Amino acid sequence: MKKTLILIIHSNLEEIKKMIQVFHFRYGKLGVQVQFATNYKEAEDILAEFTPHLVFIKLEMNPLNEETFLSMLSGKDIEVIVTTQSPQVPEIDHELNLTDYILEPFESSELNDTLIRYDEKRIQRQLVKEYQHLINTIQPRQFKKFCVSTRQGQEYLNQSDMLYVEADGSYSILYMSDRKRVLSKKLKDIQEKLDPGRFVRIHNSWIVNLEYVKMYLSRDNQVLMTNGKVIPVSKRNRENLLRALENYNV
Repeated sequence: MKKTLILIIHSNLEEIKKMIQVFHFRYGKLGVQVQFATNYKEAEDILAEFTPHLVFIKLEMNPLNEETFLSMLSGKDIEVIVTTQSPQVPEIDHELNLTDYILEPFESSELNDTLIRYDEKRIQRQLVKEYQHLINTIQPRQFKKFCVSTRQGQEYLNQSDMLYVEADGSYSILYMSDRKRVLSKKLKDIQEKLDPGRFVRIHNSWIVNLEYVKMYLSRDNQVLMTNGKVIPVSKRNRENLLRALENYNV
């Protein structure tokens, strides 16, 4: 896990020192970076340059400035832990990621228990992100139609049937398995309409469908397509092509 970034807002320097000791004990000095402020103005200045994972904030220091500062945290991906001298759970009229609140004065063990809950929540959120990324990765590709203007009207082609596209001046030539079409569009304009997960620009004059790339000919820096066509690959686009082929799931 990455280094934990923490911001403390508290008016008592002794309490701040106690909290920092607990952070260093739990994460190690190399695993945590702590910034602190004794008032909300200092905290605002720090927040302008420092984006913490976690904010410890003592309430009731200055109600007017407190509202302004809490509004700066509202809606952000920052966990908040409140410390307060009030025995009642504070009412906060802001959309905060409130992990916990600690009643002062508190022991170091209480603070450590709070950090355990924070770490569990942080790990859980990370697992959810990784799971969602996995789901998005394994979902089947949705291939959009590609629109071609004809004398009769608009023809919609399946992108999965398109082998490659060649630039020809202000025109482009679209090659399919059974035919080819001359399009009155530049290659750049066509590329913007194609599925970037399937089509790759390998040369100033060529876009290929990865589905139909049979082999990369490293000696001549070319690709051999499934229909036998050999297409050049520019040096500038070589790495991009190889990366796309490696990541492409048929």
